[in-house]
Amino acid sequence: MKKKGLQITNNHGWTIERLQEQERRMKNANMAKRMAVIRLIMQGYLGIQVAELLNIHRETVMHIYHRLSSSDKKENARIMELLDFDLSIPDEDRKNELKKFIEREIFGMFNKIHTEEDLLMELKKRDHLNDIPLCVKKYFKLEDVDEC
Repeated sequence: MKKKGLQITNNHGWTIERLQEQERRMKNANMAKRMAVIRLIMQGYLGIQVAELLNIHRETVMHIYHRLSSSDKKENARIMELLDFDLSIPDEDRKNELKKFIEREIFGMFNKIHTEEDLLMELKKRDHLNDIPLCVKKYFKLEDVDEC
């Protein structure tokens, strides 16, 4: 039986080759490693394999995999710009724009979730659980976590 791996649901126009080139040019080793995580997932590696290859904890793989984004293409493009520290966006502007998005998206979700039951209901509404940490899946007995 083939194990299920993480899936990139939106590559935002990035190809494996483009990510690999960015990794090589990246001066910040941590950012290069983050790009490698995404690239390896796109290449079909399992989260645990990525963690072993890059010598990082598998929960870190999940954290990098599920990064700040939006389903709105225009908004997502702006988020990607704000997260690209090679672009010369004034720090205060970058911080304020990201803060607005985080407050709307993340705090909005936090305001809906007050109990474990609320969290479980939100998780069950999702199309997939690829970006949910394994310990959370185990706790709520959501799926066969050995296959993640």
